[in-house]
Amino acid sequence: MENAFPEALVTDYEQLIDALTLPDPHDRHVLAAAIQTRAALIVTDNLRDFPSDDLAKFEIEAIGLDHFLADALDLAGIEAIAALRKMRERFNVPEIDADVLLSKIEQLKLLETAAILYRYRELL
Repeated sequence: MENAFPEALVTDYEQLIDALTLPDPHDRHVLAAAIQTRAALIVTDNLRDFPSDDLAKFEIEAIGLDHFLADALDLAGIEAIAALRKMRERFNVPEIDADVLLSKIEQLKLLETAAILYRYRELL
């Protein structure tokens, strides 16, 4: 990941960890990194360990992956659908058609994302 996205590497957040309070102390490094980078969002399916009251003072919100993907699809529109189609078409062993892709997305419980993608099924 570092080689592909070197700008995504977060450094110098460790000094913030001890001052943070979250239900699971093992998640404090995530919040510290978000604070250090001035992130607006933490994308996680572990929402209960990132209460909005604890994040609000840093102007950070935690949202689930499904909501994040659905928002991204909504914002990017047809360009995102074209990119998904291109990725889907690269799978050739076994081939994955649009219905299989949608089924896999539903199996991952990405229901908001799947609902948006069903509208574009013919283009996937």
